[in-house]
Amino acid sequence: MCSNACVAVTRIKIDPNDCDFGAPLSLHITFDALRPLQNVQWFFSYARDIVGAPDDVVELHRAAPADYAGAAHVACSAKLVGDAPNCGVLRCALHEGGGAELYRLDLVCQVTADEATGELRRVIYSPLGD
Repeated sequence: MCSNACVAVTRIKIDPNDCDFGAPLSLHITFDALRPLQNVQWFFSYARDIVGAPDDVVELHRAAPADYAGAAHVACSAKLVGDAPNCGVLRCALHEGGGAELYRLDLVCQVTADEATGELRRVIYSPLGD
């Protein structure tokens, strides 16, 4: 990762949240590029079980390469996969054109089974509290 800050996340919108696990996920991240960023790309992935299988990572989406200066926005639409209660991480990583990771935002995803039905539910926690 870059030694100096290159991105400051200002808003994270998770829709829907606190919902059925299988519901399609829409994630919108608003951020400020703290310096000009050229030919960078956002990668979104899901580590399904950070305790029992931390290397079990599923790629969800790759945004098109872009240049950023100042305020910007990136979005990801995906469906998470899994079949058991666990604690996972939704990873949002910004990479430079050569592939090196510049910035990473990890969102904890708690998957629980509904006590009455056994159906899986998910809650994704934003570090911004929104």
